[in-house]
Amino acid sequence: MFDEPSGTSLPLPHIKKLKANLFTGRVTLVGSANQRWCLHFYLGRLLYATGGHHAMRRWLRQLSLHYSPDFSDPYKTDNIQNLTDISHLNEFEIFSCWEYFLLRDALQNQEISREKVTAIVQEILLEVLFDIQQADALIEDTIGQEQLNPQLVLFDTEQLWAMAHQAWRQWKQNQLATVFPDRAAVISRSARLRQEMSPAAYQALSSLLDGQRSLREISAQTGRSTLVVATSLLMYVEAGNITLVEVPDLIDPAERFYSQSGNLLASHSAIGNSSRAQNFAQGTRIAG
Repeated sequence: MFDEPSGTSLPLPHIKKLKANLFTGRVTLVGSANQRWCLHFYLGRLLYATGGHHAMRRWLRQLSLHYSPDFSDPYKTDNIQNLTDISHLNEFEIFSCWEYFLLRDALQNQEISREKVTAIVQEILLEVLFDIQQADALIEDTIGQEQLNPQLVLFDTEQLWAMAHQAWRQWKQNQLATVFPDRAAVISRSARLRQEMSPAAYQALSSLLDGQRSLREISAQTGRSTLVVATSLLMYVEAGNITLVEVPDLIDPAERFYSQSGNLLASHSAIGNSSRAQNFAQGTRIAG
């Protein structure tokens, strides 16, 4: 129904339709590798997005880059507690999109500028849209009419999609189509790698490739683009000297909150979240 040339998962005509219809609400997308994204719209424009394999890591990384003064370790306990404190939010805010409402509060309390909020949201949206394009067998699970208020910043959907698509095109052109930027790199053949570079270069590389930091996190730490980081490692990956491994996300505070209160399953059901099996059984497939 929504056909376009191969290489993208969410078809552009579908994006244009949401924009033309001035859609307000939530679009949930599910990929075959258990990724799940929620895109929030207001009158056809993108308001926020979350989900994917590294939703928490993305949140903490972007806030550490644009808001928190300490990026030396964005995942240390103090940073996690400070940047994910949802104790003052109500139940709807916690489970619909707690990240968005924490940004709202920080802005209202003058703890962060609107320019920084704009930068954080744009980078989050671009990452999510990039990952959606890299996903396989994407289906549209639900479209909810919930609305995030107030509207902190709005982005033209087509324009942002074009930016993410250009990034995905460059990624593919550099032979990285099967390289996921949320994967971490680890040295698998140290002896061979030592022979191919200077001791200083090996030492610098080994300090970064600990199997705990994703390519995006290495990018943030070094100030180099994720594309440059991935491209520079590609020949070592192909030679088997470096391996890309999955690294788990951190625990979402909303899940922790509802688990502790004993209301996790009931709350999920209340806002229309179903199991992944139900998602695939009932969802509307929008790409191959």
